[in-house]
Amino acid sequence: MRLLGDSIRPVIQLQDMAVGSSGTSVQGQHIVDTRRGTREAPHHRSWAFHQEAASADALSTAALLMESAEIEQMLATLAEPCVVLLETMEGNRLTKRLHASGEDLSKKLGLVKT
Repeated sequence: MRLLGDSIRPVIQLQDMAVGSSGTSVQGQHIVDTRRGTREAPHHRSWAFHQEAASADALSTAALLMESAEIEQMLATLAEPCVVLLETMEGNRLTKRLHASGEDLSKKLGLVKT
């Protein structure tokens, strides 16, 4: 499968793995952060890779609203490996960040930590 982002377009081979994605480019700031009572997401797009589809979907939405330290803390509490890939607008430039609770999983997906 090919991830369609603005700054990244990797081809990823999925086997016994699900991907969830969330973002602001199509529907704008539509996700409400109930902790802060705002629709301001710190990231432009997020993808989460997990063995369960419902978890991948939930993790991608949660990660869209979290700062990097919160994502790392979330991944540390998971029993199963998970990878979160983010696109974040920094000034006029989109950057990518990879968070992984399992380095083996990120390598298997062909993603490298940046």
